[in-house]
Amino acid sequence: MEYKYGATNIKCSGKKECRIRPGASYMCADDDVYCMRCFGVEKRKKKDNILGDINNWRQLENVVETFEVLKECGDCGGLWHESCSMTLATTTFICYKCITGYSIPKIEIKHECPLSQFMSERMNKLCGKPVTRNTGIAVVNFTSRRTVDLVADRPDHLKEQFRNKYGNTTNCTQRMIYVIQRTSKADVIFFSMICHEYENHAGTKYCLIDTLDSVPYFTPTATVSRGAAHHEVMLSYFDFMRRVGFEKAHLWANAPVQGDNMIFTCHPMEQKYLSQVELEGYYEKMLAKGEKSGIFKKWRNFGGFKEDVERYSSGHSNLRKKKDYKGIHPIHIPIFEGSQWEYFNQKYDPEPEDKENSEAANFMRKFTRNIPDNLTNTFWMDLKKPDEPMDPELLEGRRNSHEDLGDKMSFLELCVENNWEFSSLRRAQFATMGIIDMINRFTVVQE
Repeated sequence: MEYKYGATNIKCSGKKECRIRPGASYMCADDDVYCMRCFGVEKRKKKDNILGDINNWRQLENVVETFEVLKECGDCGGLWHESCSMTLATTTFICYKCITGYSIPKIEIKHECPLSQFMSERMNKLCGKPVTRNTGIAVVNFTSRRTVDLVADRPDHLKEQFRNKYGNTTNCTQRMIYVIQRTSKADVIFFSMICHEYENHAGTKYCLIDTLDSVPYFTPTATVSRGAAHHEVMLSYFDFMRRVGFEKAHLWANAPVQGDNMIFTCHPMEQKYLSQVELEGYYEKMLAKGEKSGIFKKWRNFGGFKEDVERYSSGHSNLRKKKDYKGIHPIHIPIFEGSQWEYFNQKYDPEPEDKENSEAANFMRKFTRNIPDNLTNTFWMDLKKPDEPMDPELLEGRRNSHEDLGDKMSFLELCVENNWEFSSLRRAQFATMGIIDMINRFTVVQE
């Protein structure tokens, strides 16, 4: 039987949050695509119709026409789906019927890094299983360094203040982390996250989780649920960072649209994404665990952060009313590349009602307008100083980089190029085998 590769969400040109789901019909013309509902809305408009000549539009279906590659057994000539063969392209395939005592081929992970080792040990301690070739959790990570400009996109009247705070440029390390569960059957990646680390963020060592993604392939134990395992990945990262001298951390709860690929390609159709409210609650539980275990000295959402700022800036404890947002200024809020408040601190395009006001007044009106709806979706954490600090060189001394696995877009392109997807356990295991091979062959170690 032939199996097609999986399709993923397509962004609709209509509403911002609208998606064309796998298997759904849609309309296409040049670079514009509309789901059938949004296309119908635009088509019925008598004014401001942006569709143009209706004859230029074609109806298509969001499916992938390519079938999974079949591999031929080198002995009996039988045909097997590539992901069922569990062999790399460079390996001769012999099926289990032709091998006595067959077991799925597996690749040892060749990766050394203090952070990965620390996180792996915490994960395995949580799961309560001995670490062997066929059991336990393995963590790998890759870094890339770059310089970011936190001033260029600020409004003109605020640029000097932001430049005085952050300087002309800020150094940042991006870290891609992959978490793999090792079993007697096959290894499978079940969690990944992208972290940003600022050694000097206006005089403070800041780390944050920028993006994370998961697929439902972690095998729970009697005492460890899938959610608890995901929490432990994040907590083990923050625990290590505080031990090597980082002082503060940040997290933005930004729930993706159901079916979107944040890091992994082609999630299972049945995987349920958390809503915005559910995601905020999920992070709050993780942060409460971290505070109880001594990783965080204190944490608060933006509402609590706002109160701290007003208390500090006013010099006394008489805070403004909860719904008064004039006490917080853009410069008070730490911004990071790609973060929510970095976006809210960008220069706004003029609107008709802006004509009679100054640029500064228009900006502040729009800036404060964003605050009421965003009091609970960002989190600010003070990392607790460890009783026994670790050498910062454990973070700086040995770095692993990777051209394909060290960047989100490069990873997605690699998966698409090799037809690696995570739509089923079988295909996720096959993708993991290919990814481990890439780890072993193309990791660059920087001492």
